[in-house]
Amino acid sequence: MNVLCDSKKYYYPSPPTVIVKIKAIASRRLALEITSIRFLLSMLLRHIVFVSLFE
Repeated sequence: MNVLCDSKKYYYPSPPTVIVKIKAIASRRLALEITSIRFLLSMLLRHIVFVSLFE
């Protein structure tokens, strides 16, 4: 019984931290993707504006 409690104490803190790490990594990647998409869209818009201005 004592060993079971010890194993619970030992293993319980591990999964939440792993989930938090995964969430942090995922959110960071998502943020990077969003910023890169925004950057690409802004570049595309600038390109369209330049093309329409200089035609």
